[in-house]
Amino acid sequence: MANQRQSAREQNAALFEAASSLFVPIVERLLERIHTNAPDSQVSDQHSPWVVRFNDAELYVAPIERATESETPFTVIAVSHVRLQTQRSSRGYRGRSHSLWYCDAQEKNAFRWYETAFMHSPLIGRSSSINPFALAPNESGAQVSLSPVMGTVQLAWPFTPFDQGDQERFMEQWIGWFADAAEGNLRYPSSMPERNPHGSWRR
Repeated sequence: MANQRQSAREQNAALFEAASSLFVPIVERLLERIHTNAPDSQVSDQHSPWVVRFNDAELYVAPIERATESETPFTVIAVSHVRLQTQRSSRGYRGRSHSLWYCDAQEKNAFRWYETAFMHSPLIGRSSSINPFALAPNESGAQVSLSPVMGTVQLAWPFTPFDQGDQERFMEQWIGWFADAAEGNLRYPSSMPERNPHGSWRR
């Protein structure tokens, strides 16, 4: 039993190292491209967290952390999140945040970086200045969203990989939203969920 626990810890450590080696170059490339497109943007000297600002827009990428135990239907090894905020709100809307999880969401033991996001159920009539928003896998809202139980929080974005060849979509998407925020054109999503999340994770 002790040997099994040791082996599991070593495997998780190796997976976390792999998660970091995949994640860091993607985020650094994202900030580099934003700075190239907007040379007057301010990029933080620290690389974790990563922050870039231009006009009223701020893009923040949280440091990678080891995931704590959760009741998700798949295994999550590492977590982060990306948040875009603007000081120039439109009808109280300040921006959006997506969860970034290194997990085997779609195929058992096939670990990749995925982005997803959450929203309040339309049934409760609750709004947020950040929408959609990020949650950690151990938070109750995230766990209920991934279960058959109907709750006050649900998925607003499907589990979408953004590593191992899928980086371009991720970067173009956030560069576009950042440009909208910097120009004062960031608007509340026209519909929620923005993309159909059903079937994007294994149950």
